Amino acid sequence: MDRLGADLRFAMRALRRNKGFAAIAIVTLGFGIGANTAVFSGLNSILFRQFAYEEPQQLVAIYATLPAQGVRRGKISAMKARDWRERSTTLQDVALLDWGIMDLAAEGEPEVVRVGTVSVNFFDLLGVEPALGRTFATEDDGTGAHLVAVLSDGFWRRRFGADPEVLGRAITLEGEDYLVIGVLPGEFEGPEAGQQGHADVWRPLPLRPQPAWYASPWLQSIGRLEPNATAAGAEAELNAITRQLAEANPGAYNPEEGVYVESLHSAIWGDWVPALMVLLGAAALVLIITCANLANLQLARAASRAREMAIRTALGAGRMQVLRQLLTESLILSLIGGGLGVLLAAAGVRIAGAAA
Repeated sequence: MDRLGADLRFAMRALRRNKGFAAIAIVTLGFGIGANTAVFSGLNSILFRQFAYEEPQQLVAIYATLPAQGVRRGKISAMKARDWRERSTTLQDVALLDWGIMDLAAEGEPEVVRVGTVSVNFFDLLGVEPALGRTFATEDDGTGAHLVAVLSDGFWRRRFGADPEVLGRAITLEGEDYLVIGVLPGEFEGPEAGQQGHADVWRPLPLRPQPAWYASPWLQSIGRLEPNATAAGAEAELNAITRQLAEANPGAYNPEEGVYVESLHSAIWGDWVPALMVLLGAAALVLIITCANLANLQLARAASRAREMAIRTALGAGRMQVLRQLLTESLILSLIGGGLGVLLAAAGVRIAGAAA
């Protein structure tokens, strides 16, 4: 321990004598580590982290296609989702969703909020349990005595001060009163994350009695695969079902429409993956350049210290002692530069989160 303490004291004196070198090395290392950590933290949350749903690998996005018109990710109708749900053997369930902006009035000042309108099986399909109250049930799809709503955790905390007595209170969306029946957990992110922003309020899609827009294609759709099914298998089956329905109901189904199925993760982030991989490669290149610059700095400093090393050797310092001293100096630079990198990375992640 005495020898280690002596090495540390000598290393600190040596770095103080070369403040310019020490400052450049620390800043170079800090910015290299900070930039890479911040970039990878952001990419990790997009490319590698799974959604906080039950068995997220089973979730798929389902689209209508019109090849003649170049449409690959078209919306679907509630009628088509019903028929898929009834006939499919590769899908456990199919849910519908839509996003919009609505005027809200509740306790306090009116405001504009993001609203997710979903079929009543939406949260059950995702396997999401509420933090308070309940989510939607079959009786909430247009036949109940009251319109109901579920709040996001962030909106509940911001608007209602995280009051646990919020259940049963009324909020008004576009002039219609909704009873609050539940609050979602804080870790919940809807499948709109990265595209539409997070919904503040969720309300059920009214499907009973059958509305006039039942056969109109204006809804997004997600499904849950059976345990041994694949997106490709579901796509082939749904295309076959759609062709059969078009032949049996030519007035209700467009015979030119097809079906495209992909994983939910790919549906949300797939278009961004090439650009994100380029960004990841650029971050890795920055780290390589940082390491190369530090190596050059160390070599230049070692050349300038050749006389010092010769004198220390002549005075009786062994080769291992000199090597240990150089390693101690490098360790101190690495720790200080790494600490600076962590601080810069934390700041970068916070700034990126606020901008998102």
